Amino acid sequence: MIHGSPKLLVELDSAARLRQLTPDLARIAIWGKEAGVNGCYAYVRLADGLYQGRNFNHLDPALEDAATGVAAAALSLYLRRSLTLHQGDGLGNPCELSAVYDGAGVSVGGRCRAIDGGSA
Repeated sequence: MIHGSPKLLVELDSAARLRQLTPDLARIAIWGKEAGVNGCYAYVRLADGLYQGRNFNHLDPALEDAATGVAAAALSLYLRRSLTLHQGDGLGNPCELSAVYDGAGVSVGGRCRAIDGGSA
């Protein structure tokens, strides 16, 4: 079994609030090192089984992930359900991840596209 890096999962009450986030990335990095956690994953429930999220684990906001499979798996395990997760919309690179929860583990897959014409 492959294990990913631990994430702090933070549920928000609206997609608007998720889009508006401008967290203190330096403080997240410091806290993460102290707590043994690789960043913060903020998410919102859009509909039954459909979520949107953002991953904060870099010091440079330009390095925000358009898709984070480890976070999709962590969220699916935490919620104990299969889900579809949208990420990267605010970066101009919308991605869709699917996490299939089978009661014992999670399989993650998804779809993303290159935004600069290069290969994905």
